[in-house]
Amino acid sequence: MSKVKSGHLSQRLIIFHLGLLPGAHSGGIDEAASDEELSEHILYYNELKGGENVATTTDARCSYQTEEAIRFAGLCSAYFSIQATIDNQMNAQHRAESDTKEVYLSTCTLVFTQLETSEKTKGIVVVAQLPRSTRNKKARKAEGKDYFSPDEMRHRLTKAHDLFQHTNRGIHTRLCTTQHSENKNLMVIDINDDDDQQSRMTVKPQYIGMDEFYSYHKRLRKMHQLISNASTKNEKDQAEEEVDLIQRQLSECAHSLPINALRMDLKQFYDSFLRDIAVSEC
Repeated sequence: MSKVKSGHLSQRLIIFHLGLLPGAHSGGIDEAASDEELSEHILYYNELKGGENVATTTDARCSYQTEEAIRFAGLCSAYFSIQATIDNQMNAQHRAESDTKEVYLSTCTLVFTQLETSEKTKGIVVVAQLPRSTRNKKARKAEGKDYFSPDEMRHRLTKAHDLFQHTNRGIHTRLCTTQHSENKNLMVIDINDDDDQQSRMTVKPQYIGMDEFYSYHKRLRKMHQLISNASTKNEKDQAEEEVDLIQRQLSECAHSLPINALRMDLKQFYDSFLRDIAVSEC
């Protein structure tokens, strides 16, 4: 975990979308997935180092391809689903819909809040890492400072994101479509799950361009394997030419995704949010 200046309110903040995980709708994540794939579902990440806000962006796409961001997102994703897993184990006859609200660790508290639930979508989650807090419902004092309780932080995050939805159309609307994109370079994922209670097919959100994005990555891994196993120079040269072509196509696809502009808007909005709550604790 990153070291944070003593007494600072929030240690880090992350927003991720579990529906954008590679393999989320096709049997799981490929163990050979690249950092770009593993970080694509991270919509916002900010850790506070030395008491200052440090947003970690790695390229013009405003992605979060850092080991720390990927590891923290994986940890939070696992914690988020653990409550439902426990509930399902205790009552196997009924599928649990419960989600983790808080996780108390030795040095910090993780506060989980689902966003945009009014859109009838699940998996858009914001997690705030706070200094270790007691479980009471009121803010506590330490070293002369007031610390937000998990409930207070959750309230502030929910209120802030309501404003983001109102001013920036939110997350769900900008990433999903129920119609095929007019841009032929972008595709949508058609997801259908059985509804056990109603015995009918339910249409799930379609994420613009993500199917194509992950498909290019899979093709790249396959071609690199062919290069490694090439028995002749001609086979290797042909595979390398194909790799160059796929990399260009992947770059064009990645830079045309709507998630890029969304990340920039989230960065601007939540950087300001963190500055505001930092001022409020002074």
